[in-house]
Amino acid sequence: MSGITCLILFIAGTVSLAQNVLTRNYDNARSGANLNETILTPANVSGLKKLFTVNVDGEVYAQPLYMANLTIAEVTQNVVFIATMNNSVYALNADTGAELWHVRYGTPIKTKDVQYPKNPNINPASPTGILSTPVIDPASGILYYDHGEELTSGSTKAYSHHLEAIDIYSGNKLLNSPVTISEPFTTADGTYNFLAKSENQRSSLALASGNIYVMFASHNDQSNGYHGWVYAYSASDLGFVASYMTTTTGVKGGIWQAGSAPAIDTAGNLYISVGNGDYDVSPKGVQQTGESFIKLSPTLTLLDWFTPHNAENLNSGDMDLGSSGILLVGDEYVVGGGKAGVIYVDNVDNLGKFNSSEDQVLQEFQAVYGMGSSHIHGTPVYFNGNIYVWGENDYLRGFHFSNGLFNTSPFAESSMTAPVTHDNGAMPGGFLSVSANGTTNAIIWASTPYNANASQATVQGVLYALDPNTLKVLWSDKTNASRDDIGMFAKFVPLTIANGKVYAVNFGPKGTTGAAGQLVVYGLANVLAKTE
Repeated sequence: MSGITCLILFIAGTVSLAQNVLTRNYDNARSGANLNETILTPANVSGLKKLFTVNVDGEVYAQPLYMANLTIAEVTQNVVFIATMNNSVYALNADTGAELWHVRYGTPIKTKDVQYPKNPNINPASPTGILSTPVIDPASGILYYDHGEELTSGSTKAYSHHLEAIDIYSGNKLLNSPVTISEPFTTADGTYNFLAKSENQRSSLALASGNIYVMFASHNDQSNGYHGWVYAYSASDLGFVASYMTTTTGVKGGIWQAGSAPAIDTAGNLYISVGNGDYDVSPKGVQQTGESFIKLSPTLTLLDWFTPHNAENLNSGDMDLGSSGILLVGDEYVVGGGKAGVIYVDNVDNLGKFNSSEDQVLQEFQAVYGMGSSHIHGTPVYFNGNIYVWGENDYLRGFHFSNGLFNTSPFAESSMTAPVTHDNGAMPGGFLSVSANGTTNAIIWASTPYNANASQATVQGVLYALDPNTLKVLWSDKTNASRDDIGMFAKFVPLTIANGKVYAVNFGPKGTTGAAGQLVVYGLANVLAKTE
């Protein structure tokens, strides 16, 4: 097992399989919940231990994806997929860490060539390759992902983004991939070209309506030379379907969402949170959608939007609404928040557009009260009538949610902040997941920076398992840090819980200063996952 550190050797017994994890935040509603977890419970989670660690070839910003019972090389096994900033994708045995295949397509972008040096939100030592979480179509057996590429010829450097489709069983390319993402966007304002050097594929990919959706922001929010883009390609042949750009006569409007994918309703409509940028109407009548929630049709027609009444102040203060993703509740309600720490609730049939005096939404309230900053980066998660959010420099809070409204008084909050030092302005808060067996045995999981600001530095991480009713800590990697420590915080990445195991990624073991990455797997020492 090259690159694998085995820490637990005694394994016995068998258990049933949990659901596959095929997309960021578990489902297209971005609920953050695996409701088929039958092994891990509040009663036994204190026995969680680090089972093994797998070294990979770069930093990992992509959430691990999981599939049960894949037959690879004539062996049926559970598989976890890891994508790195070095343009690599790994398929690993999810129960041992053994490498099943590893592919690397394309030379990644040199981050120092595209990133504003005074605000290095990506480690300058790391390339910028696969930044977002891929998506898997289990019916076709295809894993889709975007990667950046930089090619040098003499003094000339060429930049591009590519959509890849690879076989989950071998890593081989499919559908004549890659497709170079380059199609323009045309409106009454004119035709606008995609500039790959200025764009960064931050938000995760999504699959719906037979399409793969790919969204873009920039490498830094420091200049006006970028726009937010959404692309749709056919999942069956990678043919171009449609494009959408957030700001035509305006600027910025990047789609960041701290890596979250678009929320998608059962009709295939996309709900996206857009960052700082122009939000007015162009002289030719084209709506600009910076600083907004937007609703797009499956073919990327703008159907509706919501822009806060104080959008001008949000823009001037770099207080992006689009710092986190959208949560859909019951295919009826849009829930999201940004750097101001305010949560908004909209009805999917009427997002509210822009009203300069009063927001036309169902509800808005201050959910985060962080010291120095109150940003929400982690998409709120939903379980059994409750919504959980962990803003930066603040406590994790749980709120009751019913009939489209929050009880704005939290029913519980954690005893510690993210980071634990309650630092002044430390980013980015907590990234949450939920595991449960239906409506029972729920656990709230969190990954946060431990005791420092992760905005422009590689810092220690911490993992928690918490009671969903009280938010008391049931387990942490720091309880027995010499055995279970997660290492350096993987920024913006939620945990993947499946089949009795917790799949976490890091930016290398504790003390790492360069560009590194690992898969770290936790489980109960006396339980073996069953494959049939």
